[in-house]
Amino acid sequence: MNASEMADKIRELSAIVTLMKAERDILATMYSYGHHLDYGGEEEFLDCFTPTGCWWSQPRGMQEPRARWQDREGLRAFFRQHTHAPVKYHKHLLIEPRILVDGDEANVASYWARLDGADDDGGPMVSSFGRYDDVLRRCPDGKWRIHDRHVEAEHWVTTAV
Repeated sequence: MNASEMADKIRELSAIVTLMKAERDILATMYSYGHHLDYGGEEEFLDCFTPTGCWWSQPRGMQEPRARWQDREGLRAFFRQHTHAPVKYHKHLLIEPRILVDGDEANVASYWARLDGADDDGGPMVSSFGRYDDVLRRCPDGKWRIHDRHVEAEHWVTTAV
């Protein structure tokens, strides 16, 4: 392999490593979202979003969003109205994320499910599931944050929310 071919190979490997690091960092943000929402880390939860970030839900079959929270204060209000351990134990699970990175922006499509303990001691149950359609951005500090989270609820148990 000559010097030019070696330089090309190094550039190719560097691009692969950069992409893999971006994907790993994006997953770290997405996992952090669930952990802090479930256990009450308000500032850490907020740090998962850009300053102008948005969370909105549109249940299956509805034409208009059911709920929308935007920017730090809106997302803080969302966090505070949500339940957290130890008052209520639940787990937000991220399933099969598909990440497409394009420079400093990424589109992520993934499934989610929420596990809840039944109020009647009937054991744990899947209380809801659906899809996340997210746009994440790499911020000036290098961290990937959610800029737009569209939550499409496909099924839910009303007594578990």
